[in-house]
Amino acid sequence: MAKKHIITIGYRKYACESESAATEAVRILSKLKEVDHITSGLYEQWYYVETGEGVEVELELNKTVREKPKPKPEPKAKALTLPKPKKGTIQCMCGNSDVAPRETCPSCGLHFNVSHSRTHDSTPGNTVPFRLNP
Repeated sequence: MAKKHIITIGYRKYACESESAATEAVRILSKLKEVDHITSGLYEQWYYVETGEGVEVELELNKTVREKPKPKPEPKAKALTLPKPKKGTIQCMCGNSDVAPRETCPSCGLHFNVSHSRTHDSTPGNTVPFRLNP
């Protein structure tokens, strides 16, 4: 909450922090006169007519103003992560779950050895061919 100066113009109210700025604004606005725009006839013949009524301006000093609360930042969305696989398991060939040694896949029923054999190269003598990365 803060103490501010309230300027009332017609039915609207505005807050100002500086007393000198508020009094200057009221002084200027109180000199304004209301006018009507007459638009009958051709465009060149349009004109304004002063109605003689001034703008209703009021100044209230040192009023308590509750400032609008700052919007809270939205929480950052957490990245979707997969569960960490258990130590010693490999992903089954079906791709739905991990399989531990001497067990079968809970989703498709394949044994660990079936999925494990696809992870090794089937070259003769278990040698891995040498290949340069581009």
